[in-house]
Amino acid sequence: EAFPELAGSGIHELFNRVYETGEPWDGPETLVRFDRDGTGVMDTWFDLRLEPLRDADGRVTAVLNFAVDVTDQARARREVERLLAESEQARAAAAATAARYEAVLASIADAFYLLDPEWRFTYVNAAAEPLLQTTRDALLGRTLWEAFPGVAGSPFEGPYREAMTTGRATSCEAYFPPLSRWFDVRTYPWSGGLMVHFRDIGSRKAAEAERERLLRALEVERLRLAAVFAQTPSVLAIVRGPAHVLDMANEAYLALNGRRDLLGKPLLEAVPELRGQGFETLLDRVVATGEPYFGRDIPIWLSTSPGAAPEERFFDFVYLPLVEPDEAGEPRRVGVIAHGNDITEQVRARREVERARARADRLQAL
Repeated sequence: EAFPELAGSGIHELFNRVYETGEPWDGPETLVRFDRDGTGVMDTWFDLRLEPLRDADGRVTAVLNFAVDVTDQARARREVERLLAESEQARAAAAATAARYEAVLASIADAFYLLDPEWRFTYVNAAAEPLLQTTRDALLGRTLWEAFPGVAGSPFEGPYREAMTTGRATSCEAYFPPLSRWFDVRTYPWSGGLMVHFRDIGSRKAAEAERERLLRALEVERLRLAAVFAQTPSVLAIVRGPAHVLDMANEAYLALNGRRDLLGKPLLEAVPELRGQGFETLLDRVVATGEPYFGRDIPIWLSTSPGAAPEERFFDFVYLPLVEPDEAGEPRRVGVIAHGNDITEQVRARREVERARARADRLQAL
């Protein structure tokens, strides 16, 4: 709905595949029809990565989408390829083609260079110089291996040689110690050798590392909270949706209900003796209004062991709205957190004291 122009582009199928397989998906220079800048739908290229996010049980619950708009680079590369083809096919117009060729190469924003079949630099654009920490004049005519001996044996060597020998485009992301940088390198063969685009992706890698650190920290926090949830002596449960399905319950809650099979069932199906006691109405009200409900000395009829008749017990409890973000990131109420304490013995003791006091008052009056 947010991007109707993506219908039929195959993007939805890619998200579904990640949900179904649990495997991430990488798509360099993925072509979609997209309204890139508000001027209308046009061919747009993205470097896409879809990462599955999992819950505590390992199920895929969401897909994280990393998308980098590489339309300008893709268009420039395609223009370079077209002009290079023209230069080979139209030798009579070599001078004019060469001039346009030089202008297009100079306009490419990404760092870019050309290698001939002998691995010699034949062109280096201005954007490449600061990333390579040298000048184009120092590179032209030298081989890649002479100028950067650290490439040999690095993760980049294999993709370079594969592109040169097979004629297939290759790509590689890796850290290059001699230049102390992370690079994304795309290598495209052509009849004159190799076209090499590369970018400094250090900031992206730092962001990814920070994201991984935060995810690990969140997982540690989730496990810590889960342990507190499970071990707290108070009764804790979470219900979701209009049917108030029991999503989570701690040990105290399960023990109170005779360790019945509760989870995944609507509350009144899991604990049928609660029907007619007004709790469904309270849950509906908390979800509808967002206002918590506090109850003190509330009588509840429960079966505390399998097959036993319900008995009256007393609780202090609170119903809190459970709020989570929707697909657009907006908060919405999706259920209720129930937290309570069984005060049956205290109530019975207090009532016994009150009865004894009343008997004493009657005797004194006689």
